[in-house]
Amino acid sequence: MPCSQVMENIYKLLIRGGEAFIVMIIYTAVDSLYLALSRADYWTMYVQDYRHFVTPYQLLDDPADVLRGFLEEAGLQIINVECREVNFTSQNISVIRGNEMEDAELYATSSSLQQEFVSQALDELWPSLSWLSEEGTVLDVGCGPGDVTFHELLSRLPPDFTVVAADISANMLAKASSRFSGLRVRFCQLDIGTANIEDTCVWQQGPFSKVFSFFCLNWVQDQRQAIRNIRKLLSPGGETVLVIVSYSLIFAVFEALGKTSRWSAYMVDYRQFVTPYQFIEDPERKMRNYLQEIGFTVKTCRDVRDVTYTSKDERNVINTVTAINPFVRRIPKELREPFLQDYVREAYRLGALARHSLPDDGGCCYTFHYGALVVHAVRA
Repeated sequence: MPCSQVMENIYKLLIRGGEAFIVMIIYTAVDSLYLALSRADYWTMYVQDYRHFVTPYQLLDDPADVLRGFLEEAGLQIINVECREVNFTSQNISVIRGNEMEDAELYATSSSLQQEFVSQALDELWPSLSWLSEEGTVLDVGCGPGDVTFHELLSRLPPDFTVVAADISANMLAKASSRFSGLRVRFCQLDIGTANIEDTCVWQQGPFSKVFSFFCLNWVQDQRQAIRNIRKLLSPGGETVLVIVSYSLIFAVFEALGKTSRWSAYMVDYRQFVTPYQFIEDPERKMRNYLQEIGFTVKTCRDVRDVTYTSKDERNVINTVTAINPFVRRIPKELREPFLQDYVREAYRLGALARHSLPDDGGCCYTFHYGALVVHAVRA
C-alpha cells in the first residue's frame, strides 16, 4: 500500500483533534541482505519479490522530509518528525537470532540425552549441597520445555522449595508452562548473557539460594558475563550447579554445512553456535579461572570428556541432534528435508553420530558423543 494512502487512512481513523504517534523503520542493513540473496542463483527464485519487503524510505536522502509531505498531504498537522539511529545490542547472540532453538515440541520429545546426564550429575553432587532452611526458591537457567526442571530438579528439592524456571525462548516457556505448571514452579523469560541483569523479571524474584543451569551456558559466548550474572542472582553463600557442553563433533558438522554453497547463506554465523570451550585445550582450568575471578569458591569442576548417549532407535538419536540444531527454522520449509538429510549424513561422516552392530545378531545401536563440564561452586 502506498505511504500516502496509509497516512490518509490514519487521518480518517482519527477523531477531530486526534493525535497520531508513528514509529517506523526507515533504514536497516537487513534489506541489503535481501538484495544480495536475490542476486544469488540458488536463492533468487525464493526472494524475487524482496522489494515488497524493503522499507520505502530505505534509499531516500531525506526520509523525514518525504514523510512530512505525506502527512501534510493527508491533512495532518505536524508536531514533530525526526529520524534516529537505533542500535540493538546484546551480549547474547541468541537474542539477535530470535527464532533459534524454537522447536519446543521436538525438543520436548527429544530431551532424554539431557535428562540422562543431568540425573547422573545431580545424583553425585546433591549430597554436597547445603540446605540451611526448610523453604526458599531456586533458579533454573535454560529450562527449555521443562523436562529436566520437573523430573530431575523439582523432584529432588525439599518439599517447601519452589523453582523459578527461566529460558530465553518464549516458545520454550509456553511449552513448559503448558506441561508442568503448578504451585511450586514459576516461569520467566531470561537472557542470562544480558549486561542488565538488574532489569529482568528474574532479578525481581531473587536472590536465590541455588542457581542451576543444564546444557544452556554453552550457547552463550560471553562466559564471564553469564557467570557474573549467576553470582549476582545468588544470595551470599548461595550455590550454583552447572552442566555445560565442552566439546562435540556436532559443531564440526555446523562448520561443514556452513561452508557449503547450498546452506552457507543460512549459516553465516555458525561460529556463534559453537560452545566457547570447543577449541580450548583445558576447559576445566578455564572454567575454574572464570569462577575464581568472578568470586566463587569452587567445590567441583571437571571436564567429562567422553560422554556417550546410546539408543537402539536411530530416529531417537537423529531427533536428539536435530532438536539442538539452531539453523533448522531458518531454512525454507520446502528445503528443510534436504537440509536435515545433509545434516545427518555429515554427522555420520564426521563421527558425531555412529552406528554399531551388537553381538549375537542383537541389531544395532546408535551413539552420539560429547564432552561436558560439571560445576558446583559457592558464592564467596
